[in-house]
Amino acid sequence: MNMGNAADIQRRFSPGDVLLELRRLSPKLATMSSNERAIFICAQFGASPFNVKEVEVPEEVLRMVSLQVCRGIRCLPISFKDGRLTLCVADPTNQTISMVGSKLEIMIASQDDIMAAIDRLYGLME
Repeated sequence: MNMGNAADIQRRFSPGDVLLELRRLSPKLATMSSNERAIFICAQFGASPFNVKEVEVPEEVLRMVSLQVCRGIRCLPISFKDGRLTLCVADPTNQTISMVGSKLEIMIASQDDIMAAIDRLYGLME
């Protein structure tokens, strides 16, 4: 499910790291797996987790966001259409997401799955 653009998310939810806020709200979150956290976060935002495990991303889309940025903010570019980049993230309120661009569509996946997809997809470009 599409979360909407990054600016909308940041307007709807208080700034800051959603994982820290959710840890405050739910002591069990710290003991959850990466996948369980993704499901929990999606439930907070009324979204469904995006499956990045087998996604294929065109090389021209991957080149829009450097490997260093993807690893640093734990995001994965998925597609680019009509001037809008679809970005998969584990934390949709992370304010550093906006450094990628202003016209973003946000998807949510587990951090572990995103990092594995980054390694897989960017590794194919080398």
